[in-house]
Amino acid sequence: MGHQPAHGWGVPQGQRPQANRTQRIPEDVMGPLFVWALRFIDHFAADICAADEQWRRQRWGHTGRPHDQGE
Repeated sequence: MGHQPAHGWGVPQGQRPQANRTQRIPEDVMGPLFVWALRFIDHFAADICAADEQWRRQRWGHTGRPHDQGE
């Protein structure tokens, strides 16, 4: 559902569902958080996965992945 600043998100204020009462995070806050999250994934994913595999090998002798069960 697209955002229309003049009209909100398409649900009249008095008719909002109970499960979704939290206000939307502003784009000037969410945008930088999203960019940072993507950078974190791009820059650190390989290191995080390698550290996880090393920890699993030290802990259980294998990574827990199906192709490593015989190690």
